[in-house]
Amino acid sequence: MTPSAAEIASRIIGARVFVQEVRDPSDGSTTFAVVYGSEARRWTSRHRFDEVDQANAAATVLADWLCAEVR
Repeated sequence: MTPSAAEIASRIIGARVFVQEVRDPSDGSTTFAVVYGSEARRWTSRHRFDEVDQANAAATVLADWLCAEVR
């Protein structure tokens, strides 16, 4: 199977996927977001997960699709 352009780019830039904790300053509540990127640039998903396990599952799927490293 031929790798996609996204897979090739992810490998070249050393892309990583990880889960980031997001705190709401108004009430102190915590949600979780999936982040993708390298040292130079990051993309944070607009979707927020209430449970860290949900965010970890989403990060794993994204990393598999992009051939990125999960951190």
